[in-house]
Parts: sequence; structure tokens; C-alpha cells
Amino acid sequence: MDTKKEELELLLQASYSLSDTTLQAYDVYSKIHTVKLQYVLYKEKVGIRPGQISRLVDGHITKYGLPLEHTAQCTVLLKFGSLTYTELQSFISTIEDILFKCPAKRETKPVYKQDEVQIHCYDEYSAFIDKEGILSQQKARVRLFCLAFVTGSPILEIGLNDRRRQGKEIVRRKDILPMYTERWIRFEEVEFHSTVDTAAFEKEQVIRLSPPDSCFFEVRFVKLHCFYKLSNHYCYF
Repeated sequence: MDTKKEELELLLQASYSLSDTTLQAYDVYSKIHTVKLQYVLYKEKVGIRPGQISRLVDGHITKYGLPLEHTAQCTVLLKFGSLTYTELQSFISTIEDILFKCPAKRETKPVYKQDEVQIHCYDEYSAFIDKEGILSQQKARVRLFCLAFVTGSPILEIGLNDRRRQGKEIVRRKDILPMYTERWIRFEEVEFHSTVDTAAFEKEQVIRLSPPDSCFFEVRFVKLHCFYKLSNHYCYF
């Protein structure tokens, strides 16, 4: 009798994502670190926000209309676990790199009653500090994610506080309160998603892309260089 377990294979796609890591009971004495590979589908539904309930009660439905929101429906595809946290983090980093490089195209032209674009920015930093409180090594990166619900096939532009654009800000007439910044950053070792027009970024320092429909994907990440001291010598990575 063959007691070998069947292997399950799943082709990774750009529309997949990983959940946050959690701790679950493994046995009576220990716990296990877990993460889920999931597919998230968004649907446009009527949603009432807390600040709009009073308007609806007062009979202003026809004047203001019912608000719309894009709700997420999550389907868990696979679940992974490890008793060692560092092993699971290494696995997560590998899967995230693969998802980042997966090709994604805007193949449909959906129609939404309410367009919406979300930009999420995450700063990641890790360091090693010994028992004497001395920092020996560190690394950091900035990750930018996009989630778009737009009608047709528009081109989306994301402005950055790139130091090369300092003094070239464009203020539109409809901007009642112009947005200025004094915090300019020098970007180094930037990697973009396949949907980004890299030539436009090099020329104008603006991220220009046609985002996949209702897909939470990573647009780009930036590695930040750090110095660390090792045996009285400063190294650069």
C-alpha cells in the first residue's frame, strides 16, 4: 500500500496575496507561526458609514444618495506553518518577491458607479542589537501598494517626493489647499512592477501605470542603504 501523500501544486498569480502572520496552538506546550495564501475579490456594494446614518434617518436619501463601497471577499487557498519564526519570514519574503514579479495586465474595461484609488505605503526596518545595546547591522526598505477601482482603462500617475522634482511641483487650480512638502527623499535601487512605465519615471520622476482591476499589488519598493560597524570597520550594503 502506497502511504505517500499527494503533493498539491498551485500556480502563483499577481492577484494572490499573503495574510499577516499569526500564532496558533500546535500542541499542549507550544505554538506555531502560520500564514495564509489568499485570493481577495472585491465587489461594489451599498454601504452606510456612521457619519451618514443621521442623514438617511432625516429623509435625505434622494438628496445625498446611498454611499457605495468596495467590500472584500477573501478565499483562503493554502495555509503554511512553521515552529521557527525566521524560517517562516524567509518563506514569506520569497513568495512576496515572486508575486511582485508576476505579470499583471488590465485585460477588462469595468464600469464602476464610484471610482476609487487607494495607495498604501509601508516602511520596513530591521536591525541586530547585541546585549550591550550596540547596533551591528540594519536594513530598511519602503514598499508602495495600489488598489484601484476605475472605469475603463485610464493611466494612473503617482507623485513622489523625489529630490529630483524639488522646485517642479505643479499646483492645479482646483486644489483649494495646495500640498507642499519640505521632506525630499533620494530614492536608490528602485524596483517597479511590470505595469509601471519605467522610462516615464526616469524622465519625469512620476510613477505612471495602468493598474490591474481591483487587485491589491505592489507597485514598487525602495531599498535604503545603511552603514554598520563590524570589527572597527564600516561596511556598506
